[in-house]
Amino acid sequence: MLGRTCGEYVVGGAQFGFDYGLANRTGKPSHDAVHAMLTVAAAAGATTIDTAASYGDSESVIGAVLASDADLDRHFWVITKLPPDLEYSHDPSAVAGLLREAVDGSRRRLRHDRISLLLLHRPGVRRALDGALWEALQQLVEEDIIGGLGVSIYAPEEALDALADPQVAAIQVPLSALDRRFVATSVLGRCLERGVAVFARSIFLQGALAAPNLPPGAYPERLDPYVDRFHREAARLGRSSASLALAYVRAIPGLAGLVVGAETVEQVRDNLPLFDAEPLSLNERCALEAALGSPDCDLVDISRWRMPLPSGAETVSRP
Repeated sequence: MLGRTCGEYVVGGAQFGFDYGLANRTGKPSHDAVHAMLTVAAAAGATTIDTAASYGDSESVIGAVLASDADLDRHFWVITKLPPDLEYSHDPSAVAGLLREAVDGSRRRLRHDRISLLLLHRPGVRRALDGALWEALQQLVEEDIIGGLGVSIYAPEEALDALADPQVAAIQVPLSALDRRFVATSVLGRCLERGVAVFARSIFLQGALAAPNLPPGAYPERLDPYVDRFHREAARLGRSSASLALAYVRAIPGLAGLVVGAETVEQVRDNLPLFDAEPLSLNERCALEAALGSPDCDLVDISRWRMPLPSGAETVSRP
């Protein structure tokens, strides 16, 4: 168990570090804008921020904002992720020092001595270098430099593998009305049985399920019919696409938090009522799934999308 309170709304920090998301029109927010966004989110009950060392300067922005406001600093705790380029590129004898250096970098940027929850940005790191890096991370947990360890997951089989490890306290998975891979397996039930916290990301599928009429090429062309069908269903039900997307995921039992990003305080304010609305009932959820159909895994797996990344973000995994 995490030992921390997770509000349902987890503030996604990718947009704090660079121009992120298919529907991003305003770019990276300023320090003052991030402060305003976190203030509004905190007042609504959000307690958790999700970021990563590879999200541009997101960690530094979050650290500076929290350091400037003691109330926000006491209110929020931060999930961050290990830099993905550490995983396979070094020999086992160098791992402990390199890992400590990377974790110290996140602590310095976040301006906190302890990282509450550190996720692996690639699940394969648990077995990389004969497990040396994973063992070094566990040593940092024993030293209370890290509160708990988790894994950012991309496919159900990776989650089942991670759940076999008693050191895994949390997983983060992609989950949306079109990406239902984790709903159709035993993963979420196994997590509940083991007390592993599950955080859902990519709820709006990079913005495709929140913003109709995105420009061509924003996502794989073969996904177009499914995205169009989703927006038509939202219109038929008399609700916004964003509200339907969130209501679907909120209907999935057993989630510790839903990671939702924003670039402006207005977007945060727009998102908050969506968390107050009723989630879909089981019948409504099943009806939506039937109306949408099931796209191939390669279409909804954002990690396989070939999209241009922000400058300097070549190694970023899609949140």
